[in-house]
Amino acid sequence: MSGGPEPRSDASRHSQPGLEVAPDSGLELAHPSSSAFAEHLSPEAVPHEYYGKGTWYGPEVVSSQGCYDEAVLNSSPLPAKQESAGLEPISTLTQGKSRRRLYILIVVLVLALIGAIVGGVVGGLSRRNHDASSEESTSIPVTSVASDSPTKTVVVDSSTSSTISSTPTPTATLQSLRPNSKLAVTGWRADGGFNIRLFYQDRKDNLRFSEYSSDEDSWSSSNKVLATDVMSGTPIGVGTHVPVDPAQVELFWFNSSSELSGTNFRDGYTPLGGGWDSIDEFPVSVNIESRLAMYWPYAVMQDGDSSFRLVTYLGANPGGPWNNRSLGISGPGGTGMAIVPRTSTCASPCTAGLVYRGGDGRLAGYLVQESLPLLDWGFDTPNTLPEETAVAAFAVAKPNDPNDGTNVYVLYQNGDNDIELWAYDNGAWKGNSPALKGADVGTDITCVTEAVWENANIISSQYDMSRCYFLSGGQIREVLYNGTGWEVLGNIPLS
Repeated sequence: MSGGPEPRSDASRHSQPGLEVAPDSGLELAHPSSSAFAEHLSPEAVPHEYYGKGTWYGPEVVSSQGCYDEAVLNSSPLPAKQESAGLEPISTLTQGKSRRRLYILIVVLVLALIGAIVGGVVGGLSRRNHDASSEESTSIPVTSVASDSPTKTVVVDSSTSSTISSTPTPTATLQSLRPNSKLAVTGWRADGGFNIRLFYQDRKDNLRFSEYSSDEDSWSSSNKVLATDVMSGTPIGVGTHVPVDPAQVELFWFNSSSELSGTNFRDGYTPLGGGWDSIDEFPVSVNIESRLAMYWPYAVMQDGDSSFRLVTYLGANPGGPWNNRSLGISGPGGTGMAIVPRTSTCASPCTAGLVYRGGDGRLAGYLVQESLPLLDWGFDTPNTLPEETAVAAFAVAKPNDPNDGTNVYVLYQNGDNDIELWAYDNGAWKGNSPALKGADVGTDITCVTEAVWENANIISSQYDMSRCYFLSGGQIREVLYNGTGWEVLGNIPLS
């Protein structure tokens, strides 16, 4: 293993702003080198072992070869604090001035001071009452979401038709986020809390990420990924390998030759910006229009003929470390797609659900395993999706389910540019309202499903990590699905 641990940057952590809400549109939300490669094959964090019954996968190896850390982003220092000038002393009245004038002056000053104090108290009470009223109003369940100007969380519940109006969101110009950037997110639980890592592309086509820690309840500053030859506008996929401690994040993207490429991240083992990934030794050509869906150990993309291809990480198991096969199905070129686990344990072979926009414009899906034939998921949703829409999904565990199943939620952007949600509940797809409003035209959408690995952890039935991200006003907006409705958490702090 080359290189030593790289200290983690904790600079410029911020808390995020909240958002206002806008009236509902009336739409229903239906619901390297050969030596480096040899090193990769030998697990570094733990001795190699199979999980379960000897059929599961070993951990991916990280390498910091050829990587350099990025300088911490500079920020302008705050100006020196300006001290207020003191009051000039009042001169003693000289002879020729009557004492009566002095007394009158003192009385006038005292009365003015009392008036200022009373006015301040009354004004403060008025503002307090106004703020309390505003806070109470933003907690009313509403049917749509728009502006990012307030700092309060807005709860959006599908059981009410109340609305609150707001001004439109202005379009921001950020250097760390290119217009219409693709998005990808992953999350994992650790030490009683959880972490989320969100990836995007900047205006110079560099890949970047921001990280959220539930312990600190804040987002990190934007960090550059140490990757070269990145396709402009590349789709992004990301997953987390949790059997190793600390967890290892796997990032996939397309290079300028329309081939799958990767970078991985592991605190203390790779630089902050990531290290070499073995997927680069197994070139996979992709359709230049293809999107990328990923949930570890699976990644799905489209071939040149628009058929779907499944890439699976096998580690040191037979046929590994990577398995690459066609799924034998196809969809429109560049169609939106997502993949989520269908079991909360991901027991080998892990069953995942692939969902995408089919040729008839409606949602389609199949159950996917590493080497087994596909099974039709049985979609029967009536809505027709726009041709260019993104598709995202997330899953949580079904409480007390003897089959260790998951509840699945699918998002897409409708013809009015609102983001709709469908839920897979007890074997049927159901619509869920309201729609999320204020999304940019053609935005990408990505959602967190917590990472899982057989014999390492199971997916929780909690919704605290059920967060989704899309572009709104040129910024990345974060929302939380709490099991019954949406909560708008704000915009990711970027510059």
